[in-house]
Amino acid sequence: MNYRLYNMVLVVLILIQGYFFYYFVFGEGKQGGLQFMGIVSLIFGLCLIYILILLRRHKQRNDQQTFNEHLKNGEHRRLK
Repeated sequence: MNYRLYNMVLVVLILIQGYFFYYFVFGEGKQGGLQFMGIVSLIFGLCLIYILILLRRHKQRNDQQTFNEHLKNGEHRRLK
């Protein structure tokens, strides 16, 4: 998996959602009566942050498994 690409895309989407939240709650979108769209953007942005955290944990777990892979193949080495 290309984790760096997924991280970049998720960060860009989170920044866009943050801008939409600001625009609809505090900016010019507030005047149009679309404040609920800011809340929807905030919720979606929080979901994206949660997905980013899960992706990072998956990468760390996958790296840990590949790091200890030589121990699972029967090659028992002593750490000196």
